[in-house]
Amino acid sequence: MSSVETLNELDLLDLLNEYNSELRKLSFKTEQVKQRIVELEEALAEAKKLEVKSFAADGKISGGFSLGKQKRKPYPLSDWDKAILASLKEKGKAMISSELLEELTKKAKEGNFFKNDKDTRVKLNQHLVKLANRRGDIVKAKYKGRGFAYALPEWVDERGKLIKEFSR
Repeated sequence: MSSVETLNELDLLDLLNEYNSELRKLSFKTEQVKQRIVELEEALAEAKKLEVKSFAADGKISGGFSLGKQKRKPYPLSDWDKAILASLKEKGKAMISSELLEELTKKAKEGNFFKNDKDTRVKLNQHLVKLANRRGDIVKAKYKGRGFAYALPEWVDERGKLIKEFSR
């Protein structure tokens, strides 16, 4: 015996009305979506025409839009970033993370942005990633030992090896 057979006449009418109402709502929504798709396709075609017509020699479309991938603004330097860069410049040689941690702890205590040793280690790792991978302000250089030494970009040659005067 199916569940429909257990319903009385009023329940069946109520379900029929509900389903018909849902069907009308879905039909309306379908028409709205189809209309929106047509509008978007027309806007896309218009934008492509505009792009082709107003392409300037400098690679920009009139109105300030650029065709190429836009460059992001570089992440601003924080106190932590500045302390890392200052430590490298002061030492004048590539440094490993444990050396940077010692220097950064000193500078953080002097600059009143030190919380605790664990947070300092976390901040060091976050900012090394930011400076090396995202911004390119420092580079990772291989050295004898585990991990990397961190150096300023001008301290490495075109192959990424440390220049002898800046090596550890």
